[in-house]
Amino acid sequence: MDTYLVKTDSAGNFLWSELHWVQTPNNIYADEGRALKELPSGGFIVLGYSVSFGNAGVKDFFAMRADANGIWQAGATYGGLQPDEGFSIAFTNNGGYLFAGTTVSYGAGFNDIL
Repeated sequence: MDTYLVKTDSAGNFLWSELHWVQTPNNIYADEGRALKELPSGGFIVLGYSVSFGNAGVKDFFAMRADANGIWQAGATYGGLQPDEGFSIAFTNNGGYLFAGTTVSYGAGFNDIL
């Protein structure tokens, strides 16, 4: 499973698509987008989880930036040795981002808020 962006116009007509595909052994690892926000610059932030990056074999909270054409620019993983997933994005007043999701790596137990 990989992350795939598709952009349409307001009538639903296809404009472009971009696949974030990661070559892994036997292609068994998953990367999944769960949230998307358009940036003031016209690009996008995608949030979800990745098994391809970070602690290989375990879901890590994953954030990735794409340009206005959907071309992947940069990404980062966050989390620990247990599954961590991102679900929601918000912008801060100073140009930063807030990400919300769940964590098994941190907190008191199973699926705490991250």
